[in-house]
Amino acid sequence: MAKVEGTSFSVSPALLSRFDEVIRKMGYEDRSRALQIAMTNFITEYTWTIEKGRAGVDAILFTYSHRPTACRKP
Repeated sequence: MAKVEGTSFSVSPALLSRFDEVIRKMGYEDRSRALQIAMTNFITEYTWTIEKGRAGVDAILFTYSHRPTACRKP
């Protein structure tokens, strides 16, 4: 198992309550694991946007129907 270090920090009760609510909805049972993932995502976002000058995700979405549609006259 990888070595881990303990840490401590203070947050508002409202922030902690919201965080616990979100991690519960996401299926996390361990606050420490959720914080590790959040920290990793924070670092990744920083790396992409600041260090590498990249941001965002591109997507192309379309709807396709196999059934022919009747042409409507105006």
